[in-house]
Amino acid sequence: MKSFFICVFIVVTSLSVTAQDTTGSPAEQGIGPFIGEVAYGDPKAPVEVIEYASLTCHVCGNFAERTFPMLEADYIKTGKVRFVIRHFLLNRVDLAASVIARCGTEDQAQKMVKKFLETQEDWMHAEKPLDAIMAIGKDHGLIPMQMQMCIRNQDLAQKLIDMTKAGAEMYKIRGTPTLVVNGMVAEDKSYAGLKKMIEAALK
Repeated sequence: MKSFFICVFIVVTSLSVTAQDTTGSPAEQGIGPFIGEVAYGDPKAPVEVIEYASLTCHVCGNFAERTFPMLEADYIKTGKVRFVIRHFLLNRVDLAASVIARCGTEDQAQKMVKKFLETQEDWMHAEKPLDAIMAIGKDHGLIPMQMQMCIRNQDLAQKLIDMTKAGAEMYKIRGTPTLVVNGMVAEDKSYAGLKKMIEAALK
């Protein structure tokens, strides 16, 4: 894990070199980045489900496509669950996608995180993954200069690294996705398994 974080810093530096020089930061221009919780549902919901996910994790992508919609319909939209996605970085492409996902507003972050998870096969295996990642950002209202500044923003990258380290230390995470229901790590990540934990927490 330590060697991975060293590699992340190298990647951030290399990405910074490729970006064009611009003036001002996205934050100074009032357009991001968003560094709060990427969350769905009522913030006052009685149950909180946290997913530690990598945007390049195939199992995370399957979860987003198959399990999340059922949780959303039965528990999130009904006000019973607040669902939080936290980044758990695994590789350089994951880092780039996570940075772009956080480059805009809270609403844009919510939509882009879901989009990256649901369309992994399209952008991960593109001839130029970074271009494909930035194309998704553009589709969600980000402008090239804004994304270039986010790629160069090492403070943003550090926050994502810290999020990964905190999850690894707090919940002993060794793989993604890791689901946490009201502080308890879920052993069964299926809809049925999560439903059982959620229903128990609601009692």
